[in-house]
Amino acid sequence: MRRATLLLGPAVLAMAVVAAPPDRSVDASIRHLRSAVLPSADGGTPVLLSSLRQLRDPRMRSFLLQLAQHGELSAQVHAILGLAEIDPAGHVDPWLISQLEEANARYVTIEAAIGLDLIDTPQMKELLGWDNLDPRSRGLLLAELLSKDEPVDREALTALAAHSDLDISGLAACLLAQLGDGLALDAYRVRVDAEPDHVRNLLLRAMWAAVRVYKLTAATDWVAETVVGDRLAQEVIAEGVSTVLVLDPERGVELWNRMLGADPSYSRMVRYAFLLLAAGPTIPASAYDRLPSDDTLLASMAHAGRALSDESDIASSLIELVDLGHRGTMSWVMQVATDLDDAQATRLFTHVIDTMESGDPRSAQARTEVAFVAASRLFDLDADAIIERLNRAPDNSLLQEAILLGLLDARSPAAGAAAGNVDHTGFSRADSLAMILIAKHAQQLTPAELRQLGSIAAGGGQVSEMVRAQAAWLYLRHADRIEQAMVEVFAPTDSP
Repeated sequence: MRRATLLLGPAVLAMAVVAAPPDRSVDASIRHLRSAVLPSADGGTPVLLSSLRQLRDPRMRSFLLQLAQHGELSAQVHAILGLAEIDPAGHVDPWLISQLEEANARYVTIEAAIGLDLIDTPQMKELLGWDNLDPRSRGLLLAELLSKDEPVDREALTALAAHSDLDISGLAACLLAQLGDGLALDAYRVRVDAEPDHVRNLLLRAMWAAVRVYKLTAATDWVAETVVGDRLAQEVIAEGVSTVLVLDPERGVELWNRMLGADPSYSRMVRYAFLLLAAGPTIPASAYDRLPSDDTLLASMAHAGRALSDESDIASSLIELVDLGHRGTMSWVMQVATDLDDAQATRLFTHVIDTMESGDPRSAQARTEVAFVAASRLFDLDADAIIERLNRAPDNSLLQEAILLGLLDARSPAAGAAAGNVDHTGFSRADSLAMILIAKHAQQLTPAELRQLGSIAAGGGQVSEMVRAQAAWLYLRHADRIEQAMVEVFAPTDSP
């Protein structure tokens, strides 16, 4: 009889794990989830919520809805965006935005929704119909509509242009100028020039960035004329040059040469080379002739710029830049790669992954960071290519970790299946990442997998706190403890 009990013991215990997970893992998961919705130590945005949003789990809807209506303000913003990301239509709920108490929170939510493409034109018009919409948000929405060639309310813009807040009035004045009325911009220029230098610098830098983003060409003269004046900090001058390069490339290149100067320092030359690259393919290839050919970094930047301008073998020039291991250019390469065709992007991303562990050890961290971004994007372009590289990556290697990190952003169940082929039975960082991926996409876990996921959620998986937040949610979901978690997470802070 005792022998039978011993033989049945593991099976019974395994069933018990599924039916009633150890309180230790449940409690740890709930505590970590609760920490995700509370303000950070400095009072800023709860960073763990961005990691939870990455899961894009429809079963998170009740949790996010509760958070959107009763959470701390910055957490409410995350919750509204998270709900939009799991919404079948992919749109924010304007009503939830209207319930935010502070105008700045509404503005931040609208701005983020625009950047993430979570708001469409009809919703923008709905928001503009609110009588109590704050002026800053109204100006932002009007700028968006104008950029989409939609009709805008000129009377509203005129009122905003007279606002006492120079950030609000400046954008409205530039929008009116774009519509053919330059009087408000003339008045704004006088107001800004009357400000102390440090205030004026801040205002101009922010306003010129907006002018560039919305391509408000009517403001080109103002930017170009102000840049060559005095009282400007170097970063503001660079902002202005960058803006004119985008709005009027020919004039921008002339201004770029003038502000670069006859004998620039090496750091200034690199910084200004970035300005040309950031302006994109409209910059003539000849502009890059100013960059010296006897310096490896600057010559490679020039090669990439000419390739963009001529649209000739862009991938090769970007690979050349990546191989230098320079953090700034590697970051720029990953940004510009979003505009490549699929074939060139695939070639670039596979190279980034295949060479991640080579090169100068001093750039190893930057290469790893770029590799997991490349892995995420390559999965969308050619899932078989990234899965093949995951399968042949040495166990627990940095390459294996980078690929698994990249796959965390994938929505396809194929990412979970790929992680399932990795030996994930240990407690290394790679094992934990694979387990989280499996849990994200699986309908059900084995008892052993649930125990392992619980250990990761409790802090035993060698992953960052942000990734651990995902493990905590997934553990509670698979353990059927979400309802219990919501009660405890949203309990008043002074509760026992």
